[in-house]
Amino acid sequence: MAAAALAPPLAQGPLRIELDHAAYLMDAVSSLTVDPKKSLVFYLFPILGALASSYVEMRLNDPAQAAMMPEGPKEFVLREIQNLTECAGIRRKVVPYCGLTHSFYSCGGTLSLTKPALFMPHHHIFRPGKSFFTQERAEENLSLELWNFSDDETRFFICRELGHIKKNDALLRIAIKVAIIAAVFVFYATPLGLLGGLVLFITALGLYLYSERSFQAKMDLVAVDILAIRLGNNQRRATEVAIAALRKLQRQNLDRRERNKLCRLYITKKGGANLLDFKHPLLPSRIAILNSRLAALA
Repeated sequence: MAAAALAPPLAQGPLRIELDHAAYLMDAVSSLTVDPKKSLVFYLFPILGALASSYVEMRLNDPAQAAMMPEGPKEFVLREIQNLTECAGIRRKVVPYCGLTHSFYSCGGTLSLTKPALFMPHHHIFRPGKSFFTQERAEENLSLELWNFSDDETRFFICRELGHIKKNDALLRIAIKVAIIAAVFVFYATPLGLLGGLVLFITALGLYLYSERSFQAKMDLVAVDILAIRLGNNQRRATEVAIAALRKLQRQNLDRRERNKLCRLYITKKGGANLLDFKHPLLPSRIAILNSRLAALA
């Protein structure tokens, strides 16, 4: 029998705003509007991006963190992050941060002038009412739960961000942002006029969305490759973990759609895709790609 699901704190009412879904939308909007110079600065100096965030660096022997991040479990988490970094082939230290937010993300890359930063949601790492990340107990059956992720599923999300750091795709994203700003400038300042500027702007916007979704789809596969190394070069197991993690996101969306009428406006009835998440391919397509890889391994 499946373990009882832990209901999310903001999904009880029929018209509650799901904060993690709103965060997807705000992230997409900010990606299109934030000055690319700021993005470049944060890539070159991830420590500045960390200071501008609401995340806290995970440090050993820091009494101020004891209540939020117990020392013993934190040491195991930091060791695991280092192991996954080595599996990703990143030959520099990645600084982990933890915060009361909803998303994994990263800042910087292998060409950054300060150490790249990895940002993780607190509830994924220090699971409320459950064992902490890296210390999962078999009797918990976390893989069967709806609102908790197992250790391996959490590793998959971390590996996705390590993939972004390794591939340095932030640099191309910055270039695309510059193209969008250039399109806006052309729209207002050149003889191309309304039609020409609008066509250029839509083209740049389409390129941005296509590139973002391409990056994110690729990161699922990159994450599987990294996780496979961590699991003893077991590609099949790593792919199964990735599929399970994405299916859990899918089930969460469908559960929210059932209990929250507002979610029915943007979560698809078939497939549980979140239409507010412009930066990722739809969940069914991501799962289909991984299923194809799994079939190829048979």
